[in-house]
Amino acid sequence: PKIAIPSLGKSRSRDYYDRMLHRARKACRLLLLILLAWPVTAAAGLVADPLKSAGSARSQALGNVLAMSQICTLFENPSSAPQGQSLLLQSSTLLGDVQQTVFSYRTGGGNGPVWGLAAVFTGVNDLIASGLDEADRVSFGSASLFSYDARTYVLSGLLPISDSFQIGANLKYLQQTIEGYGSGSGLAADFAATFGTDGDAQLSIIHHNPFFLKSLTWSNGSSDTLESYTQLGWQTTLTVFNEHPLMLAAGLDWESDGLPLHLGAEWQPRDLLALRAGLDQSIAASGGGTVLQTDFTLGLGLRAATWQLDYAFHPYGGFSDLSSHTF
Repeated sequence: PKIAIPSLGKSRSRDYYDRMLHRARKACRLLLLILLAWPVTAAAGLVADPLKSAGSARSQALGNVLAMSQICTLFENPSSAPQGQSLLLQSSTLLGDVQQTVFSYRTGGGNGPVWGLAAVFTGVNDLIASGLDEADRVSFGSASLFSYDARTYVLSGLLPISDSFQIGANLKYLQQTIEGYGSGSGLAADFAATFGTDGDAQLSIIHHNPFFLKSLTWSNGSSDTLESYTQLGWQTTLTVFNEHPLMLAAGLDWESDGLPLHLGAEWQPRDLLALRAGLDQSIAASGGGTVLQTDFTLGLGLRAATWQLDYAFHPYGGFSDLSSHTF
């Protein structure tokens, strides 16, 4: 009698590779948990990450929540991205004086990896040096006004591990120039993971600037440390008001000085129109310490075929001259 040995061999081979894939997924989850749960620490010479204010107009209108799927650019959350190609051109006026331009491109999808490139340019002129402490005033010299310029280039990658689990990372090259002080550059990275499926509930976690890759070295030989912080984000979509989608999102940032909260909602009364609102908390200086500042955000989106125009309005501290407008 004939025995189906070849068929049995193939079955064993598939089982073997399934077990290996399962173990690889568990190893990836363990590695991500170790990296993402690394304590957020403050350090001397701590500087802000320029990408922290470079979110898309859509996510800014939603209270700067750590967004997923259709909401964010790839560098905002490298473990969650929609399918296909996308090109983002964005211009912002932040806090009344800071000009920021964002270019972002993404390609790939299906069951394979997604890749992206981004460039973020941030600049401001005539900063007042009198607000600096004595040590910094000495470093900047006698100038009462100076300018600041930052350029950040990002390579992003997303790898789907399963239908409901994706991992991703950013590799960032930063350049900063301060008039009268010098220029600095350095490498940094972000690591992220997303659980859940698009159209259903999703949970994301991302750790920015881990302990081993977050240094900024200046031309005068000094060095600074980019702030490390972890973000959590949750998102789900409901159908309400005659089957029109209502997306709800929430997020929490784990920073050295506090736990800012972010909330957002987006309703689409028409296929070409989206209305957005959010609550955004940030850490602000107050006296000799810090406080959580709460601001409410608004925005809308217009869509036609493959084109989309988004706008976000973000006030800061209730001062109209410090409001930000992003397109």
